[in-house]
Amino acid sequence: MQLVDQWNRRIRKLRVSLTDQCNLRCRYCMPLHPEFLDKSSYLTPQQYKEIIGELLDYGIEEVRITGGEPLVRQDFDEVIQELAKLKIPSLSLTTNGLLRSVPTSSGKHYPHHVGNCVQRWRQCIQ
Repeated sequence: MQLVDQWNRRIRKLRVSLTDQCNLRCRYCMPLHPEFLDKSSYLTPQQYKEIIGELLDYGIEEVRITGGEPLVRQDFDEVIQELAKLKIPSLSLTTNGLLRSVPTSSGKHYPHHVGNCVQRWRQCIQ
C-alpha cells in the first residue's frame, strides 16, 4: 500500500519536527512571547522509530528532521540512533547549525557536516 494525496500523487517525503523550540529568536518566525509545548508531550525516540518505521512500509523514502531547531532537543542523539536502525533511504536534517559542536547526552560531539545530511550519522553513532 502507498500513501497518496488528494490529487493521487504518491507521498514519498516526510518532515518530522522534534521540537517547537529554537536557540534563535528570529523576528520572522518567532513570536514576541512564544508559548512552547510542554516537553513531556514530545514523542520518545522509540515512538519516532515506530511511527516512521510504519510509514516506510507505506512508501516513504525521504525523512527530514526539523524543528524549531532539532539540535536543542536533549535526546537528539538518541532519536538519530533509533532512526539509523531503520535504514531510511534518505535521512536529512534542517538546522541553523549553531549547536553542531555541542556534546550530546552520550558525550559525543555533533559532526561538522550535521547541517548537510544525517545519513553519515549511521557511521558516527556505531
